[in-house]
Amino acid sequence: MMCYDRHKDYPDKATKPTLIVIFLVILFLIVLVRTAWVCDDAYITFRTVDNWIKGYGLRWNINERVQSFTHPLWLLCLTPLYALWRNIYAVALLLSFFLSCATIVLIIGQVSVRMTSGVLAFTALLLSRSFMDYSTSGLENPLTHILLLSFIWLYERSSTDEEHLLSHLRIFFIALIAGLGVLNRMDLGLIFFPALVSLFFKGVISWRKVIVIAAGFVPFVLWELFALLYYGFLFPNTAYAKLFTGIPGSQLFEQGFCYFLDSLEHDPITLFTITGVMIMAMMSWRTNRSQAIIMSGVGLYLVYICSIGGDFMSGRLFSAPLLCSAVILARTKLQLFRQTLPLLLLLVVLGFSGPEPTLKSDGSYGNTTSKVKQIADQRAFYYQQTGLLKFNRKKQLPFYTWVDEGKKAREQGVTPIIRANTGFYGFYAGPHIHIVDPWALSDPLLARLPCQNKQGRWSIGHFEREIPAGYLESTTGENIIQDKSLATFWDKIRLVTRGKIFSGQRLIEIVRFQLGKNDILVHNYIRNQGDKKPGQRNK
Repeated sequence: MMCYDRHKDYPDKATKPTLIVIFLVILFLIVLVRTAWVCDDAYITFRTVDNWIKGYGLRWNINERVQSFTHPLWLLCLTPLYALWRNIYAVALLLSFFLSCATIVLIIGQVSVRMTSGVLAFTALLLSRSFMDYSTSGLENPLTHILLLSFIWLYERSSTDEEHLLSHLRIFFIALIAGLGVLNRMDLGLIFFPALVSLFFKGVISWRKVIVIAAGFVPFVLWELFALLYYGFLFPNTAYAKLFTGIPGSQLFEQGFCYFLDSLEHDPITLFTITGVMIMAMMSWRTNRSQAIIMSGVGLYLVYICSIGGDFMSGRLFSAPLLCSAVILARTKLQLFRQTLPLLLLLVVLGFSGPEPTLKSDGSYGNTTSKVKQIADQRAFYYQQTGLLKFNRKKQLPFYTWVDEGKKAREQGVTPIIRANTGFYGFYAGPHIHIVDPWALSDPLLARLPCQNKQGRWSIGHFEREIPAGYLESTTGENIIQDKSLATFWDKIRLVTRGKIFSGQRLIEIVRFQLGKNDILVHNYIRNQGDKKPGQRNK
C-alpha cells in the first residue's frame, strides 16, 4: 500500500491537510483534558517508583523484592520524570498527554494513506470510551498505543518491499518495537507474533534473520534476566495473582464473554470497529496480506482476553485492539461517497449511541455508576476525586478518601496491616508501612495460593485470598505460620524475595521455583485446609 501524495490530493492548497491535522489534534486535546483522570491501580506502580527514587529499590514493600507492576517500560518512563518533578499525578498525566497526542498526530498526518482515511480512524478513536478513558488513567495504555502504531506502520511499509529491499536493519527496528511493546505489557506479544513470523518466512530464511529479530528483543530479555535475578521470578507478581487462581476455565470464559457484552452495551463503537476492520482485512487477504496478519494477531489477543475473564475495568483491554484497527483503517484507501461518508456516519451514530459519549464528558461525569458482573466504569468511579477538571488550588489532586487513610496510616505507623485497594493508600502511607494485600497483587505468598471461590462467587481482577493463620505477623517478624507445609513454603519465598541476591542457596531456590519443585508444599497446604472443618480454618 503506497502513501498518498498530499500535493496531488490537494493541488490548490497544499497546507490544507496540515490545518486539518491541527484542528483535529486540538479537538482531541480538548476531549482528552475533559476526560483525564488517574485510577487507584496506577498508584500501585507509583509506590514502586517512589520507593526507587527514595533509594529503597524497585520494591512495593521495602523489605521484600516483589514486582507488583505489569509494565516495566512504563515504569522506566515515569521514573526520571518523577525524579525531576515530585508530583506523580501531574507526571503521569503529562506523559500520557504527550504520547496520546503524538499517536493522533502520526495517525492523521503520517500513517494514513488519505486524509479521509485518517479522519475515519480519528473518529473511531475519539468516540471510543475504551481509547479515551485509557489515554490517561495513569496506566500503560498510551505507551502501548504509540508502540503498536509504530510497529504496524513499519510492518505495513515493509510488506510492500521486495525481499532484497527489506533490509535487516528495518527488520531489526520492527522487532525492537515489538520487544519494547512486550516489555511494556507481556500479553501484547500475541498481537506481534503473527507479523514477526511472517517477516521470518518472507523471502530467504536464514539464521541471520533469526539473529536480527532476536536482537530486537534484547531489552526485553535483559529485563527478564534482571527480574529473575532481582525478584526471583520471570513474571510479574500480578500474573500469579490473576492467572493462577484455581478458578475453572469455563467460569473465566463466561466472565470474559460478559466483558465483551459490557463493551457492546456501554461503548458499542469499539467492538464494532474492531470487528468491522477484522472482516475487511480478512476479505482482502489476497491483495493485502499484511493487514490480515496484523488483525489475526488482534484476534489472538481477543481470544486471550476472553480466556482470562476480561478485566474489572470496563473497556481497558480493548484499547490496544482498537488502536490496531484504527491504524489499519487509516492505511486503507476508500471511495469518498460510496464508502468513507457512510462509514463516518455509522461511526458517529455508534459513538453517540452509548450511555456516556466521550464528547459530552464534563466535570459532572461519574455522579452515577453501576457494576455488571463486577465490571465497572472505572473513570466514573474515580473521576469526581481524580478527574483533571476537578482540580482547584484549595485541594490537591487526588483527594480520594483512601489518600487520607494512607496519610493517617503513615502518621500512626502501625505495621503490618491487611489492606485491599492499595494504590492511593499505599502510596500515601509511605515506604515504612508493610501492607498485606488480600488480592495478592503485591504479595508473593498469597499470589501463589488459590483464591476464595465460595460457591462460584469471585470477583474478576480482585481474586481475594484467605490470610493463612500466622502469616500477617510473619511478614515482618519470625515465621509463625501454623500450617507446616505453608511455613516451609514461606521460608523459601522469603529466601528468594529477601535473601542476599547472589547467595548460592537463593539462586538454587530460584531454579527450584521455576521448575515447580516447591508447588507440592502449596498443594499440601490446600489439602490440609480441605481436611479441616470450616470453623477450624485459620484459627
